[in-house]
Amino acid sequence: MPLRNFLEGIKDDHRIRTTHTAVFLTLYGLWLENNGHNPIPIIKKKVMEKAKIISQMTWHRTIIELNEYGYIEYQPTYNRTRVSTVSLYNIVL
Repeated sequence: MPLRNFLEGIKDDHRIRTTHTAVFLTLYGLWLENNGHNPIPIIKKKVMEKAKIISQMTWHRTIIELNEYGYIEYQPTYNRTRVSTVSLYNIVL
């Protein structure tokens, strides 16, 4: 399960802050709503609301770092008519 793997992975990962956890848990909830299928279509504004993130800079930094750290695969779209996608992994980091 992605949640178990995330929690196991962050135990010794000093880079992870509460915002990372809030975003990941929100994405995990969306993954469950998507019946555990990847990728998950995401709308930034809705994910930010659920994760209680107000700042666009905080959102951008957090989602990019989760991607760079290997916890998710984030595929942003720069087209306002298309949604970005995120994939959660079932691997232990």
